[in-house]
Amino acid sequence: MSKRMKRLSALLMAGVMSLSSGALASAANMSIYVREYDNQTGIFNFPMEKTPAAIVTTQDGDTIYSAIDRAQTTLGSISSKWTKSTNSDGSIDWYLKEFSVDRGDDSYSATNDGKNKNPIYDNKGNMTGATWSGDSWMWVESSTLNDLAYPEETMSDVQCPSTDFSIILSYDHSEFKWGTAVK
Repeated sequence: MSKRMKRLSALLMAGVMSLSSGALASAANMSIYVREYDNQTGIFNFPMEKTPAAIVTTQDGDTIYSAIDRAQTTLGSISSKWTKSTNSDGSIDWYLKEFSVDRGDDSYSATNDGKNKNPIYDNKGNMTGATWSGDSWMWVESSTLNDLAYPEETMSDVQCPSTDFSIILSYDHSEFKWGTAVK
C-alpha cells in the first residue's frame, strides 16, 4: 500500500472514529414519573396514571436538576422551583421545592409543606414536643414505580446517564413525634 493510501486510510479512520464518539455523547431521554406516597400507610397514588409526566431530552454533562430546570423553558408543560443550599465545603445542592405538570385535563402540582400538629408546651409557653406532619419531594432513578430506594445524593449531584432512563418524583407524606410527644 502506498504512503498516500495509508495516510488517506488513517484520515478516514480518524473521521469515522470521531463521528462515532460524537454519537456516543449525544442526548438521552429522561422519562419523569410522578407519584404520591404516604409512608404512614404505605399507600401509593399515581396522579398521572402511571405514564411519564414528561420526557426531557438531556444534554451531555447535565445533572438531573439542570435537565429538569432547563426543560421547563423548552417544554413549557412542566414547572419547577428549587431551594438552594450551600454546604460547609462551599458546594451547592438544589432541592426540589415545587413541581407542576400541565397536560391540559391531566395536570398536577405540589409544593413542599409541613407543620407541627398537637404541640405540647411547658409552663413557660415553650414548645417541648409535637407531631411533625409534612409533604416533600423525593426522587429515585428507576422505572419501577413503587421503588423506595431513595439515593443519598441530590438531583444536582447526579449526572444524567448517556442512555435513556427514568426517574420517579415522589411527593411523600411523613409524620413523626418529637420531644416530649415521644412516649
